[in-house]
Amino acid sequence: DPEMRQLQIQARTTLIRVHSLQGNEQQALALAERNFADRVEIYGSAEDPRLAVDYNNLAGTYNRLGRLDEAEVAQRKSLQLLQRRPDPPVARIAFVEQSLCVLAVQRAQYVEGLAACDRAAEGYRQALGEDSIELAGLA
Repeated sequence: DPEMRQLQIQARTTLIRVHSLQGNEQQALALAERNFADRVEIYGSAEDPRLAVDYNNLAGTYNRLGRLDEAEVAQRKSLQLLQRRPDPPVARIAFVEQSLCVLAVQRAQYVEGLAACDRAAEGYRQALGEDSIELAGLA
């Protein structure tokens, strides 16, 4: 039943957050990977733009596990899929750029990090305005 499957994915997404908050990143990763596999099966391709959020969830979990290479690959895939959408979600793209900024700084890649932060700031300005709280975090 497709509706039940979507409800299971939503429930697992909530559990991913709970496990992460409790420091159980391995459990969070297992759930994120299960969600990803289910959605690939539902959508028929790992290239479907609707998977951008799932790639982002995987990236965050990989990052918290210290698996920065995998986090970057997943985050870049999320960005690529968001940019391919007919009406790209500017604020979401800015969030992913901000995540790429953090990853670059974690790896001491400051030039790349600054460029990603600049792209994130521009996206937040465009989507949310000059007074958005998201910009304060990039100052």
